Amino acid sequence: MGTNFYFVTPKCEHCGRGDKKKHIGKRSAGWSFTFQATEYICSYVDWLSFLENNVGKIVDEYGDEMTLQEFTEMVIQLDKFRKYLYTGDYLDSNGHRFSKGEWS
Repeated sequence: MGTNFYFVTPKCEHCGRGDKKKHIGKRSAGWSFTFQATEYICSYVDWLSFLENNVGKIVDEYGDEMTLQEFTEMVIQLDKFRKYLYTGDYLDSNGHRFSKGEWS
């Protein structure tokens, strides 16, 4: 069983639109963190840049928030675990696991 993590943008205070979720990746017991690869985000450095330079918050699938520091500490802690690669997965230049596939 795993937990998905998202970047959630705030709702517009004027029109109420927004509150969109962008899938960051998934933590699964006994595995390293797996990042979601996108057309524009394909490395850990890309994700850090995105998270640092956009307004929003990091939340898990249960709605619990975490700071960027807490998130990066979790990723580093999980880095010691196995990095099994499925078809379409890859390791970025820093050794972080990425997947282009569908998520559950």
